[in-house]
This record gives sequence, C-alpha cells and structure tokens, in this order.
Amino acid sequence: MYFPWLDYKWGYLVGVPVKNSLLTDIISQLYPWRDLAINIWKSGQIPLWNVYSFSGTPLLANWQSAVFYPLNLLMFLLGNGIGWSAIIILQPFLALVFTYLYLREIKISILPSVFGATIYSFSGFMMVYLEYNSAGQAAIWLPLILLILERYIKGKNYLLLPVLSFSFFFLLTSGNFQVSFYTILITFIYLCFRSIKDFKTIAEVAVFYILGLGLSAIQLIPTLELYLNSFRNIDNNIILNNYGLIPVKNIITFLAPDFFGNPVTGNGRGFIYQETAGYFGVLTIPFIISNLFKTKGSIAKFFGFALILSGLLVFDTPVGRLIYQLKVPLLSTSYASRALFLTDFCAAILAAFGLDALNEKKKKISIFGILLFAILAITFSVILIQVLSSKHGIGNLTATQVSDLITSLRNMVIPLGLVLLLLLSLKFIKKSKMLAITMILLTTIDLFKFGLKYNPFVPIRLLYPNTPVTDFLKQNTGYYRIDREKINILPPNTWIPYQLMSASGYDPLYSAEYANYYSVYNGIKPGALTSRYAELDNYNSPFLDLAGVKYLVVAKKDSHDVINKTSNEISYQISQTKYKRVFEDTVSLVLQNLTVMPRVKQFSQYDIKANYLDAQNTLYNNYDFRNRIILNKVPAPSPSKPGTNDNVEIINYSSNNVTIKSYSQGNSIVMLTDAYYPGWEVNIDGRKTQILVADGIYRAVSVPDGQHIIVFTYKPYSFKYGLLITLGSSLILEAYQIINYLKRKGLKQ
Repeated sequence: MYFPWLDYKWGYLVGVPVKNSLLTDIISQLYPWRDLAINIWKSGQIPLWNVYSFSGTPLLANWQSAVFYPLNLLMFLLGNGIGWSAIIILQPFLALVFTYLYLREIKISILPSVFGATIYSFSGFMMVYLEYNSAGQAAIWLPLILLILERYIKGKNYLLLPVLSFSFFFLLTSGNFQVSFYTILITFIYLCFRSIKDFKTIAEVAVFYILGLGLSAIQLIPTLELYLNSFRNIDNNIILNNYGLIPVKNIITFLAPDFFGNPVTGNGRGFIYQETAGYFGVLTIPFIISNLFKTKGSIAKFFGFALILSGLLVFDTPVGRLIYQLKVPLLSTSYASRALFLTDFCAAILAAFGLDALNEKKKKISIFGILLFAILAITFSVILIQVLSSKHGIGNLTATQVSDLITSLRNMVIPLGLVLLLLLSLKFIKKSKMLAITMILLTTIDLFKFGLKYNPFVPIRLLYPNTPVTDFLKQNTGYYRIDREKINILPPNTWIPYQLMSASGYDPLYSAEYANYYSVYNGIKPGALTSRYAELDNYNSPFLDLAGVKYLVVAKKDSHDVINKTSNEISYQISQTKYKRVFEDTVSLVLQNLTVMPRVKQFSQYDIKANYLDAQNTLYNNYDFRNRIILNKVPAPSPSKPGTNDNVEIINYSSNNVTIKSYSQGNSIVMLTDAYYPGWEVNIDGRKTQILVADGIYRAVSVPDGQHIIVFTYKPYSFKYGLLITLGSSLILEAYQIINYLKRKGLKQ
C-alpha cells in the first residue's frame, strides 16, 4: 500500500494484492514494537526505551509493546516473524481449550461445551483482533481465570490460588489494558456472585488478585507513569470516533455481520468495522434468548445480566455514555467497543447452556428460531420495499444508495439461509446428539467464513522487505534521523524494523511534553497537536535541523501535486534550496537536508526557562537555537568561551544508553537531541551529575573543560519499583507454596 515498497510488484502481476487495509496498525505499531522489544532482549538489554520514534520514547511503559508477555518466547525460539504467527495461532486454540474446560467445570455436557468454546474462540471480536496480538491475546485468559475460580470455590484447592495470580501476569502483560481491566472486574464480580455470603472465600481469593497485580507491577507501574505524563486525555482520535460507542442501528450486524458491507470487499460503510464486530453466529441467538434468565442464583442468569450490561456499555446508550461524561479514569480514554469481547463470551456461555437444554426446550428453541427468521425476513422485505416503492422505482436512487441496498440484501441471504437450516434441523433431526453436532458444524462454518474473509495470510518474505531506498537510508543515516512526506510513503513507525530514527511517530500513549514540542517541530505554536499521529507536514521547518533530520523521503509529483512516476518534480511545498536529491527509485526520492545540525552539540550561551512550555514557546519565537540553548535550570559549572579545537561525538548508541566523547578548552554545555523523560540520568567519567532539560524537550549536561566520557542512561524509578514489587509478590507466592507443601507433608505423616 505504501512507497517505497509500492515501487515494486514483489512477484505479483500488478503488485501485492491488499486484502484488508484496516489492519495497518499491525504493521505501523504492534509488530514493530514487539519486534524491537525482542531484538533488544536478544542484545542482552531490557527493552525500556524506543530510540526510533518521537526522538525517543518509553517502550516497556507502552502497554501494547507487551515486553514481558510469556508467549513472546515463541519469537525467541522460532524467529520474530514465524514466532509472531505462532502467537496468533495460539489465540483461538487457547481460547477454545480454556472455554471448553470452563464449560465442562460448570456441568455443561461435551457437545454444548464444544459449541460454546467455538463461538467464543472464533467470535467477531476475536477474529477482527486476531492479527493484532493484543486485545485478543488478553481475551484468552478470561475463561481460564473463571475456570480457576470455579474449581477453587468448589474444592478449596489452595494450590490453585498461585495459579490464579500467575494467570493475571499473563493477562496484564498481553498488551491491552481495557480487555484486562474488564476481565479483572467481571471475574471478581463472578467470584462474589458464586461465593455470596462466603466472605472468607472472597477475602482469600482477593489476596491473590492483589498478588497477581503485584506480579504484574513490572508492567503496571511504568505504564501508569507514562499514562500520567501522556497526552492521552486530550487525544482527539477517540472523540472523533464517538468514544468507540457503537450506533444502535448496528445491532443488526449481530444477525447479518456484513449488513453495512465489509472493508475486504471494498463496500464497508458507517462506523469503523472492527469496532462494531461482535458477531457470534446467527444460529446461536435462539439458544441465547432461551437461557437469558434462568432460575435464581444460576450461572446462566449471571451471564444473562452480564450480556445485557456489556451491550449497554458498547452501544451508544445513556449507560455507555456515562463513563465518558463522568470521565472515569483510564476507561474514559479507551474505546467503548473493546468491551465486545465480554458480549461475545457471555453469548457463548448462554448458547452452550441453551444447546445443553435442547431436549427440554426444543419447542421453545423452535419458537425463537421462527421469530428470528421472521425478523430477518421482515428486515429483508423492508429493504426490498424501500427500493421498489420509490417514486420512480430503483432509478430514483443514487448509484451509491443502490449499491448499499444491494450489499445489505446480498449479505442477508446467508443469515436467512442459516436460520432456515436451523428450523429444518429442529423439525427433522430427532436425536439431540445429531442436532448438537449439526449446530456446531453450521456455526463453525458461519464463524470461519467471517474470520477467513476478514484476515489476510501474508508470505513472510513480504514482512518488511528491503528496498533500494531503505538500503540507502540504513547505510547512510547513522545517528541522524529521517522523516517523510505526509502521503502514502513510509508511514509512521514502519522505519523501526529498519533501525531508522525519526522525530515523528504514531502512538496513543506518548509524552504530553513531546506532543507540545512536536507542534514546534512542525512549525506551529506549542499545544496545537492533539492527535496520536505525530506526522510532519511542514517540510521546511527549521526545527528539522535541530532534531537532526538528515533525510526526507518523498515522492515524485506532477504540477498538480499528484504522485506521478514519470515526473521529475517534487511537491511545491518542499524547498529546493533546503534539500538536495541524493537517491531516487521509481517513485520514491530521498532528499538530504543541507542545514541539518549534529545530533550532539556543544554550547556556551544559554537562557533559563524552568517551565517546559515557556521554553518551547521561546524556541518557537525565532530563537537562535543554533548558537544558544534554553535550559530548565542554571548549569554548574557555568560554561565559558568555546575553544577552536572543541569537539563532541557519539561513540556508542543503544536502547538504554548513549555514550558521548567530548573535548573543550573551557566549560561547555553538551546537548543530545534525544527526548528527555523521567528516569534518564547522566554521568561524566563515571560520576553521576545533574541532567538538564534543553529547549523544553532534549537532554543536556554541563561539562567541565578537558576530555570526558559522558553517558546518558535510562534507569526509571517506575521500573525499579515495579521490579521490586514483582519480585516481592513472587517470593510471597513461593513462600505460600512451600508452607502448603509442608502442611500437606505433615498431614500425610
């Protein structure tokens, strides 16, 4: 989809066929972050810091990077690409196994348990987030936690409690906060529901909930620190998308998932497709409705209420809006529709109950099946009547309306056919076992069709392949940065797998201070950026020089500013004097910034602005940043007049450390144009000294005269505290296991 890769056909006749363009977050966020984390682990370091985006940004603290997720072991063993695929494959498999075991634990028979497990594992939510390896991965652990709780409530096997805590570690390191939060909440409510009046059991298990959070502190505390320092609360992306609240009209997609089209077939319309995909199979609905409310205190009743509540949370209802009106911490900055995994899980459990009770409820199921068929048939008919009864027939509609109506009609045929098969099965299949097998097969076909339609399978050779442009950049950029024209060329973060650094990036959770600075970088007053997309659109901004941007990747364009490979021109927005062409491919061009500044520089003149916004505003207002530096505090020692032989250079650059060699005849201030963030320290010749914030965002240090080795190191207290709590929780769990072992051994003797 993007240049420079789009310059080539990669063995295909007319270029690579793009099946689903909505999955771009995978290649612009999720895979690059995980790939980077694994590569840093392999280098012998802890993946704390990402040097490649936003002039440097936390990596571990970015929850979606899933640095400590245990299943990442597959990427170590199989390689990053194949290992990533293996984690994807494990998602439906583990969800299937855990849901099946939970259903068997609550006394659902074998075939209905298979039915329910299949529904959840291949439901709409699990399929649209399958390749993200984050939200779906978190959703795996819900049925496992419920299984552990159920077994403990019944048998009081104390060995299960540490397993519960460790399952929390899997959940909370899997890469998605909202699914993790709702899982913790719903499982604790389930515990209280199943242990009502048994406060001792609730208290015992609650301790291990807390220990589970403690085990995960190594992830939770750095993320909390980043969240508190981030611009997330002013991110306009979630507001522009109605907080992820699904329009009520989209309830029809639970009957016909592609009623409003599908992005794969290019006819999708309305709200973002993956934010509305909660489809769990049209055939399951009669079984769900028949078990929505059972006898008082039953598990089915619990999931009936949970299903209704999750529906109210995800749809644009007063209940759903309440979270955002009250600005509930953490939840109000997340998409409401991510709670669809709960809807799908509750539906799967209720459907399993319904199929299990098929003998005694066959008549009721038949009534619901007929009702469902009638609803679908009426909807189908209404659409058809709308078309045929227009004043001048179908010709009175616009081409777009006709296309949309045809799409809706066509995509209701299969749901109608499946419901008809359900009714025929109920009528003619007498044995309940055969009927259950038929329902499982039909539902599996239905859900597999949905999942396979949405998800592409890509040859691994297309996973960040090299091109002449990327090869040129890798060979020539060094410690400098790159940026790109804001078109379909080298989109944010795709430079990470090529180990290219940039001042730009794309992340829903990055520093508010940097978001303000990026406005300056883009030639705009601080505070203008309110988007998770930090993308350059002022190619002539002088602040590219300050940030060390040596190369700009652009496309050939014609006089109308349209990409044209036969043209030899570039966009009129790009200065012909600031840049010179140094490399070109079919469409892609690399321009060299002729006025770029070194990435590390010595200064002798400075100004003081304690507040970072004051510093950035000063920087923005024609400040002489080439010769002066703005500091957040008075430097010590104070700089003196520069010497003719003064020099400074980077001699080692890695994820959490930057080593600089400097020489100056007098005292100087050394600035490294990497973003400052709490946790960065600096030492000179092995002695810790005061780190300074330069120009409202960068790192600096005051250096005495002579030759010195300066080392900037990232040692965040949030990680240290998180590690200590994680180790402490591990020791408590280990001590608990030893005590229980000794008790059992004593009883046996």
